[in-house]
Amino acid sequence: MARNLDASIPATTLFDEASLLAFDQALESLGEEVDEDIYQQLLQLKHQIIHIAKIASTLDIDAHCSIDDRHYLRESLRRYLPDSLQSYLRVPIAMRSSQRITADHTANDLLKQQLSLLQAEFSKREAQISKNAAEQLVQQQRFLEEKISSQ
Repeated sequence: MARNLDASIPATTLFDEASLLAFDQALESLGEEVDEDIYQQLLQLKHQIIHIAKIASTLDIDAHCSIDDRHYLRESLRRYLPDSLQSYLRVPIAMRSSQRITADHTANDLLKQQLSLLQAEFSKREAQISKNAAEQLVQQQRFLEEKISSQ
């Protein structure tokens, strides 16, 4: 299955370079290890990370993103996502989609759910960072309105 990867994830102060590189390399090396749905989810996660990294590169991220959010984003890329992928890859490939490993879920089901959880959390934090970044524009609007009304 041919998989076309886009450009590498840009390094920022939000994500450490080693984690970005490891995720990029994992995407390149997965090959036939994951089904197309999972691969697409991973690409969506990569796009979210790229977008968050681009936003972060234009901001004073410490001022626009809470310590908890920065920690979660860093650790998600550094540990949570790789841990999920490694656990999944330990399941024999023949079992991943055919055998239930819990009462209701196959390995594919569990990985998809874990990726969905990560995507949802990344989306929440991306929205908050964007909202915080836009606050400076709102403050500038108030400043200008005050200047005009005081004349």
